[in-house]
Amino acid sequence: MTYRDQQAIELGADRTERDSLTVLVTPEEAARALRIGRTRMYRLIREGAIRSVSIGHSRRVPVAALEEYVSELGTPDRGGTIRALPPVTPRPPVTPPAYHRPGAEAGPSPGGEDR
Repeated sequence: MTYRDQQAIELGADRTERDSLTVLVTPEEAARALRIGRTRMYRLIREGAIRSVSIGHSRRVPVAALEEYVSELGTPDRGGTIRALPPVTPRPPVTPPAYHRPGAEAGPSPGGEDR
């Protein structure tokens, strides 16, 4: 639990109030929100795909920038593509090979009788 969460609980704010108060998040929090890795988040920030601000030596991502990024993911100018999944073609069923005992010959057993 972060210090901000503890502070909000002590003030009696419920979760929706806490979330509505959050304007900036760390790149790590932004990455968790988008379900991507920390390295990819920093790459998106460096490439300018996601806006960020510097406060002292800290980097923060505006929550609005995350919402903008997600809403523009499917637009071609952001490098995103919206594509349909290819149709699924059913595979023919696989029949297992007949069991063959090493050293056994096909046909009747030696001795002329089937066992």
